[in-house]
Amino acid sequence: MFVSILRVKEKAESILTQLGISPTSAIRMFYSQIVRENGLPLSFAATFSKPHSHR
Repeated sequence: MFVSILRVKEKAESILTQLGISPTSAIRMFYSQIVRENGLPLSFAATFSKPHSHR
């Protein structure tokens, strides 16, 4: 699990570098969004499919 967390961090930092944003700035931006939204600035959705009938 620790390895996958490092991979996510590396990929995220690579994207931020391409955008010209430091990780520290990205975190500040995220925190500002949390304050503005008064919650997490993410949307969550659950998708449910119709159950299949088993014959």
